[in-house]
Amino acid sequence: MNYIATRAREASLAGDDDALLELLSLRPIQLWFSVPPPELSFMLGAVAEEKLHRSLEATLVLHLLSMGEGGLSSSQLSAVRELLPLERHRHWIGLIEGAQARLVGDVGHAYGILSELPDVRDSSPTVLDPTHGARAFAIEQAAMTAALAGRFQDALALYTRLLRVPPSEGVEFFTREANLRAAMIHGLYGDASVARSHLAEARRVPRSTSWAEMQLDSEQSLVEALLSDGDPDGAFDAAMTLTYGQMGEMWPFYLLALQRTGIIAGRGGELCERIRTLLASGLGDGGTGLPGSVPQTILALDALMCGNVAGARREQGNPDDQMWPSRITQCLVAIASGASQAAIRLLRDARSMTAHLTQAERHRLLVLALAYQTVEDEAALSSIVEVLAGTDQTLGAFDLAVMEAFAPRLLAFVGQCGPDLLPAGMRIRAEGGIDVPNLSASELEILERLARGLTREQIARELFRSPNTIKTHQRSLYRKLGAKSAREAVVRAIEAGYIWGPGVGGSS
Repeated sequence: MNYIATRAREASLAGDDDALLELLSLRPIQLWFSVPPPELSFMLGAVAEEKLHRSLEATLVLHLLSMGEGGLSSSQLSAVRELLPLERHRHWIGLIEGAQARLVGDVGHAYGILSELPDVRDSSPTVLDPTHGARAFAIEQAAMTAALAGRFQDALALYTRLLRVPPSEGVEFFTREANLRAAMIHGLYGDASVARSHLAEARRVPRSTSWAEMQLDSEQSLVEALLSDGDPDGAFDAAMTLTYGQMGEMWPFYLLALQRTGIIAGRGGELCERIRTLLASGLGDGGTGLPGSVPQTILALDALMCGNVAGARREQGNPDDQMWPSRITQCLVAIASGASQAAIRLLRDARSMTAHLTQAERHRLLVLALAYQTVEDEAALSSIVEVLAGTDQTLGAFDLAVMEAFAPRLLAFVGQCGPDLLPAGMRIRAEGGIDVPNLSASELEILERLARGLTREQIARELFRSPNTIKTHQRSLYRKLGAKSAREAVVRAIEAGYIWGPGVGGSS
């Protein structure tokens, strides 16, 4: 691609606007990725304004360059659309609209736009790509957006299609990108062996001169940390040396990989400190899909693993249960809060979300088994463990770390019924995590108010219930916690992680 960048720079230095615009018209994607955006923006900014207006390609590329500055208004997009007589130009408008929707946080809408583009919807040729990278770019944009929208199966299918598009000269990095991002998704939720295969393929792709390679270098380092075996601390340290800014729009996957390596290494405190720092900077504020849910989901799971159920509920807020990371954590919070039947329904409904994703399906089955265990449905529990045992795969380090902290009794049962699911010689503590008393939603409401020092009558007024109803729930609460007074119930609840702080209850 050096020759394209060289021709563009020579034309710009010579003030040959026509040559620059012709190159942009014939090879827009190759030029876009050969010259860094600030430099290309400067080049086009020096072109005579009347010539820019006559070049639709230049107009469209300038609009793409403006994405980081807020993009276009609806009226501006409508005005540009009216100028575009050809289908190939309208295709660019779709790319702009999709990118703009994604950058303002509406990844679901963005994917809806991009998935309907002809180059994405239709089958790709297998011999030559006459579009000089334009088809690959459209598929790449749709694949990335599908991933950010939590549509992991769609994203993997699109990255597979991207790998089948013959690489155009100078944009070979699309092949590297497709392999790395497929490896990332498989490493988190799919088949780890497939992830390693994609990583190996990515390493074999010759390096291009595109500015895009720098972000892919960071993504490759992240995937290598994610798939690292035998050195949990080293993997987490490697992930921590990276920053979310190096990942561009793929930053939610950086956080998910950081979560996995941090939990396996037993360094949840450092993980949460990094997440809270990013949240304080406005990361993930107001968006949808993974960008709007991943940070909160990570903090909620950490709270659960520390036994802080109330804190987990606060952290997760209103979870987007269409995102698999949010759904699985939401179910764990529900189980810990005494709503196991609701978790069972959510997990049964999630089968389509985990189809063909080996690790995600294993996570689903493990949490479903936990839900059945908490409602004492032994037949359903045994059936789920039999399914897990039939996979002939040992539970992964992440599964074991989460369940050992949250549900050791389940792991003990799994070890008895499916010993091959656990690493040889693994010792499991007898109790802890979810094995603490299973409180109902009403009992939790009363507990939180006892911790604030309210009397039974005050609680009844605040919850709009009768004192006798509160008394009934209070007796059940004391029985489950093994307490004889409000003060003792609060102390035991703090020890179990249901509430924070040293507050004591009233005397009622």
